[in-house]
Amino acid sequence: MANKMDFFAQLPPEIRIRIMGQMSSKSAISRIIQASPAMLAQWIQSRKTIVRAVLINLVGGDIYGDILHDALAIIHMPPIDSSSTGSIINHVGLWLTKTLSDPFEQNDSKTLDTLYRLFSRLAVFIEDFMTKATAPFPPRAYLCLPRMTSLDGELYFRDQSIDARHVELDDLTCSERNRFLRAFVRYELLCKLYAPRLWKILEPSEYGDQVKQSHSDLHIWEYEMVHCVREYARSIYVAMFANFTDSWLPNSQTASGSEKKFLYPDTYWTNPNVFFANLDLPRSCYHSASLDELSEQDRLVKLKFRYPEGEQQRRRSQKWQDFFAGRKSDDDFEWQDDDDKFERVAGERIVIPRLFERPVTERMIPFWRYGMPVSTE
Repeated sequence: MANKMDFFAQLPPEIRIRIMGQMSSKSAISRIIQASPAMLAQWIQSRKTIVRAVLINLVGGDIYGDILHDALAIIHMPPIDSSSTGSIINHVGLWLTKTLSDPFEQNDSKTLDTLYRLFSRLAVFIEDFMTKATAPFPPRAYLCLPRMTSLDGELYFRDQSIDARHVELDDLTCSERNRFLRAFVRYELLCKLYAPRLWKILEPSEYGDQVKQSHSDLHIWEYEMVHCVREYARSIYVAMFANFTDSWLPNSQTASGSEKKFLYPDTYWTNPNVFFANLDLPRSCYHSASLDELSEQDRLVKLKFRYPEGEQQRRRSQKWQDFFAGRKSDDDFEWQDDDDKFERVAGERIVIPRLFERPVTERMIPFWRYGMPVSTE
């Protein structure tokens, strides 16, 4: 009787494998194997084949192979200890020369499985990025933490559901998926390369200048996509700090057009430094965390702090009002605007700054739609 109710049980194994192999995220596969005993059995039996097909589907449109090569550099980066200096330098050299072993050619199932886990984790953040970016009222959406373990991907501020349609990787075109993966994988790699302990090893090495030079040939869309991901990572800090302080949740966008412009100054712009100040903790220097580090911080914070309850209808603290009124204290560690303005043309080559420096432009282009060549096959 159960098999008659399970449509997938009527399909041959090859079709079931192909269906799951065309899914771009682990959450999509998890939902289908929970709903169908036949698909669950097929997943258990053919996991390696399906994982390989999923990875080929994800990176197959990248004609330059940058996504795969950057991902390999991430997962094979040697641990930092006193005996790994030579291994780290050699590994970075292989990445720069694009000579890391191809796990598809070598049929390296262990590496393929690690890649699958990396892309599955990044898929959660990519879907969260798109869900928030396309939300009907972003000020509410950006105060929500990514749903790391939920299969539905819905946004919640504390225990309150937020109106936003969940966007999945499979909702995107092949070229859009490639641009997102390229952006998030490159950002993750840059976070590793420029982490203080590792950069201390790399900078004086023979490859230090080459790592810097690898950024000087970036096109404008490459530059923008990395900084889009960086700003998204900063927004996750905002969500973490807001969820575990008495921060308010903005009301829905119900006011008339003339009334909307009188919303409080933090409605559409978020700064993790200012939210951090509301925690009343000692200030310390910041370093851009990787996405895995953000996920781990989310887990640890939830263990340490209890959720405040309810949606608060009140103004921000005096710190917020002073900050946006321009009465910032001298020791405020927010960056200062330069007078120089940079006007750039599409296709212009520029030098990307370190990740903890400010982008030279305030304009954020939709990098997942424009500018990057991908395979049409």
